Amino acid sequence: MAALARLMQHHPQWSEVSVTKRYSLARQQDPRLPAKPDKAYGNDWPGLPAAFGEESVKRYKTVDQVMAALARLMQQHPQWSEVPATKRYPLARQQDPRLPASPQQAFGNDWPGLPAAFGEESVKLYETVDQVMAALARLMQQHPQWSEVSVTKRYSLARQQDPRLPAPQKRLSAMTGRAYPPPSGKRA
Repeated sequence: MAALARLMQHHPQWSEVSVTKRYSLARQQDPRLPAKPDKAYGNDWPGLPAAFGEESVKRYKTVDQVMAALARLMQQHPQWSEVPATKRYPLARQQDPRLPASPQQAFGNDWPGLPAAFGEESVKLYETVDQVMAALARLMQQHPQWSEVSVTKRYSLARQQDPRLPAPQKRLSAMTGRAYPPPSGKRA
């Protein structure tokens, strides 16, 4: 941490950027700094804010605390209801830094997902690959202009039209061992 303090003295302008960006800049200056200090130092690593002499933010420890914070923020910002939950959560984190960056990672299977965390009913995803493929074929028939864009963009457009399609695309691929949607639009 002495190396970080020394670098901060030489580069006071770094205090204007996030601790993550600061650490990246410090690594460019001193390649002896590990890429993943939390892995390199284990429990001895105090975290980036503390390593830079700042007070660490105390994160919420339970799903209930996160959901209560989100409900409070939704009352304060009713206009957020027009924004998809995946875009709403970063807005909430800007307002309350105690929210974890990745609630799924922080809480694992206890995390209900963003829609449910915001008090919305979760969408029931298609249960089988055949259902997904049928939905994609139907949407491609309805939107033939989609054939002009990449498969990734096509799938994104399809998800906007049908929220029952799983996200991200890799999840379906991991379930089946095949790429979905297949580049040809045909079943693999």
